[in-house]
Amino acid sequence: MGRTAKALALLSGVALAATPAWPLGLAFLLLSIWSLRPGKGNRPRERHVHLRPRHIVAGLSFLTAFAARALGGQLSPVVFGLVGVVVLSWPWLVSSLLAEVSSVEGSILLRSRFLPFSWYSISEAKASSDELPRSMAHFTGDLLVRMDVHAVYLISRCLSLTREGAQRKLVADLGSTAESVSCGIFPMDSDSSVGLLSRQMRPVKGSERVPGDFDTVAGALLLKVKRGRVRRHVIFELERAGKPQVPALRGDSAHSSHLLWEVLGTLGKGAPWPGPDSLSSFIESVRSTKGEPLGERIAELESSGPSVRVRALGGEEVEVPRPSLSALIEIYP
Repeated sequence: MGRTAKALALLSGVALAATPAWPLGLAFLLLSIWSLRPGKGNRPRERHVHLRPRHIVAGLSFLTAFAARALGGQLSPVVFGLVGVVVLSWPWLVSSLLAEVSSVEGSILLRSRFLPFSWYSISEAKASSDELPRSMAHFTGDLLVRMDVHAVYLISRCLSLTREGAQRKLVADLGSTAESVSCGIFPMDSDSSVGLLSRQMRPVKGSERVPGDFDTVAGALLLKVKRGRVRRHVIFELERAGKPQVPALRGDSAHSSHLLWEVLGTLGKGAPWPGPDSLSSFIESVRSTKGEPLGERIAELESSGPSVRVRALGGEEVEVPRPSLSALIEIYP
């Protein structure tokens, strides 16, 4: 039974719950639940359907909806049924519909298209004097590893009612992260972030349940890390360009105990991670002169359209988007 058929059966059951045909709706609901059983195809026998708290909550909501209908309720069956649908499909909502973002002009921010109080920011990890895996050994947060461009990106998120509040929260979060790692953190402007996230990513089937199989990553890898230890991960395949989406870890992503240093080292065996470049040197210079007046930290600054040409003391000239430079100075004040 395909995903579309399962969804239609579930929605039909909820829709019929508030009508005289509620017994048929109950049959549709039981059919959708029955379709979640383990298949007999080529799936390993040891794989089972994992019952999670959201399944229990959704089941109770559906049962309450049908009980309310049996007692003559009109509105309550619909309300409880919709609550069950939202709870049951929450991972899909988070990883697809709610993950769509749009750029915020003149900033490093991305804004959720359907949750206007949900904000994101994408930053690139730049190699310093240490190799990239070693320099991120104590990182905490969400990382997106893109093997097509061979780069590592930090995903920051927050909730805020205003753009200014979101900017403050995300910059403060990046500032805290910068103190725990020795690599450089380069906040990308919103247009660059949208360009990066426009490449669609589809989870590799089964990868969310296979901890530690990182040698086969060819597309992208999403990691949730705490103090340098990988807690959860999902492997993605890259597809054609589409609507920009921030990838999310679903509730069934694999739990892991690998070190981030180890994982990045494994991914870098085929092609070593890029070493320091002119932008890395600029970030390192800004970082090493924290607390100094801005005029003493930057030797030259020249406007160049939407970007700024800057040169740190003793460094090469680099061209940086204006929102990125502003955020960079706040991250390393």
